[in-house]
Amino acid sequence: MISVGGTHGKGMLAAALRLRSVVAEAPVEEAQAIAPLVTSLLNESYDRRESPNGQRWARRVPPTGSWPLLEKTGDMRASQLVVPQVGQISMSYAGPAQYHQRGTPKMVARPLLPLTMPPTWAARIGAARVAWWRSKFRGAA
Repeated sequence: MISVGGTHGKGMLAAALRLRSVVAEAPVEEAQAIAPLVTSLLNESYDRRESPNGQRWARRVPPTGSWPLLEKTGDMRASQLVVPQVGQISMSYAGPAQYHQRGTPKMVARPLLPLTMPPTWAARIGAARVAWWRSKFRGAA
């Protein structure tokens, strides 16, 4: 809760009320602002053929084709879903992604989603959050 005291006048009250609205809107708007970055981070990992935590995907076992790993039809990659929610961002893939994420007795895991927050992601997301908050407070002043 933001409160205003003293005799700074209507300008201070208006700024405080704007800040209150920024903070109230923050959980949804911040996630919406960061979601495109999360999509980009997922795509960068996919393009490098590695888990978001930086481990290269295992090579395919011949004779399984010559297309890039996990890109035979493009359907799985196209099923990527990044959804901003209140105070968080949900990431998922449809179809057989669950088997690639964890592996099976006959297939090595090739994780598409992070199991923990990768440090490089934390740094980039943190910088984006700081930039978003700065822009919100600049507009609130």
